[in-house]
Amino acid sequence: MHEGSRNCSAWDGIVVHAKSSPAQETRALLVGRKLLQSKLPDVELSIRGILRGHGLKVGEVSRGGFEARIRELIAGHSTLSMVIDAMLTARAALWGEFTKLHREMLRIARADKVCQRLMSAPGVGALVALTYRSAVDDPARFEKSSTVGAYSLTSVLSCSKVGLKQPILSTRGTPCKSAATIAAKAASFNPKRQALGPLVSQRAVRG
Repeated sequence: MHEGSRNCSAWDGIVVHAKSSPAQETRALLVGRKLLQSKLPDVELSIRGILRGHGLKVGEVSRGGFEARIRELIAGHSTLSMVIDAMLTARAALWGEFTKLHREMLRIARADKVCQRLMSAPGVGALVALTYRSAVDDPARFEKSSTVGAYSLTSVLSCSKVGLKQPILSTRGTPCKSAATIAAKAASFNPKRQALGPLVSQRAVRG
């Protein structure tokens, strides 16, 4: 039996797989990273909304130039400055902690041979590879390949009356795995938005 992979039976005939410690730790890392990632746009949108109520429009601005633009707009507004300063401080803290977890995710993926093999597929980056790796955990627990269906990372061939369409990554599986796969699909169509980018495909990974 795979070390750290225990099978527990709650009822007769039902066997439940208990994830290994490394898989649980990886899952915790991914969940924490995703939470911080989802909160960053929330804070930025709230700041925009507050300023809009005072007739101040932020407009299009890069993530790096966001804070400078906000401080430019709130100059001369004492009460507004106090509120926005606190929100900008929170934003900076979120970004800093997210960056730490993101770099740790990259480090683990680059040091894992299985993740490296998965990342050789088009559109599959560190996030998708590590999510899939932790979901499967111990491959030996599957008697045959067809039983891995819920964790599938294989291509799906779509057919129509016109003909065969380009193979796409399957989005079956857990919400976390499916969301990561959707991000990979987006990256495969646009190389500039690879899944390794900090805040890529925000809508896709919120699921």
